[in-house]
Amino acid sequence: MVSRIARYGFKSGVLPKPRQIVEPFKTPAEIEHAEKENIGFRDPELIPKGVPAKVPLKERVPASFKIENSAKKAKEDKHRAEWKTLNADIRRKYFTQSLLIQEAEEKAIMERRQRQLEEDRQARIQRLERTKVSEATRLTLPTIQSFLTNQPLVTRRTPEEIALLKSKREANRKAVKLKHLTQKSNDLLELYQSSANFITTEAKLKSAIEACFNSSGSPYASGSQYISNEVQNVFSSSNAKGANVSSLNELTAATLGLTKNFLPGLGEVQGAISGETKAFLDAKQPEANKSS
Repeated sequence: MVSRIARYGFKSGVLPKPRQIVEPFKTPAEIEHAEKENIGFRDPELIPKGVPAKVPLKERVPASFKIENSAKKAKEDKHRAEWKTLNADIRRKYFTQSLLIQEAEEKAIMERRQRQLEEDRQARIQRLERTKVSEATRLTLPTIQSFLTNQPLVTRRTPEEIALLKSKREANRKAVKLKHLTQKSNDLLELYQSSANFITTEAKLKSAIEACFNSSGSPYASGSQYISNEVQNVFSSSNAKGANVSSLNELTAATLGLTKNFLPGLGEVQGAISGETKAFLDAKQPEANKSS
């Protein structure tokens, strides 16, 4: 039984919602909102006969009207018992007091609601004032209408701007092309330098085969010597210095302008072909002779 009535506040039944005896007061804003919602019929042709297009709002019934109609003073009746008349007067008195008290409470609630609405309106005005622009700024700022009527939405580029943009695009295109050609030239130069070790004749092939069989690190050498070389290679690869040899070689080559084969790089080759290196050395030769 307890679990069933717990949801109702441990009451054995559900009480009905208290009836509103006195009609509540409405603020001016609430009255204006109700008038806007009370549209009635939009189309004049759909208005029924005898019905106004805009239904007037129901007027509020004050407590005095209810007291006047529901708590009238009883007529004197000699045949009625005195105690019944006294009870009727007490009920009429309590009913009048309850209506007046309830009306005063409803009015106080309405006044509090009105003050809260006024405070919210003032706070909203203050927020707008903080973000409001000055009169001079408002008059000098261009409007959307002026943008639409006086000038196009997209500003056309001038001939100078078009020429500058074209030159930038051409410079970017040439820079990308130069980078690609430089990388291609470096790869070709490294390939040319590596071609010195290529086997192109039968004599070179024969000498390479003999060197491979006679090498101490070859798997065709003696077993004990080959195993000792393999162990040495394993331990040397675990060394930090040995592991970073290729990285150090690449850094050194990039710093000195050399290729991966540690031979003259593309810049030095270009200087030698164009004659700039020779001209530079010839210009420095007299100074070297003087200092010596």
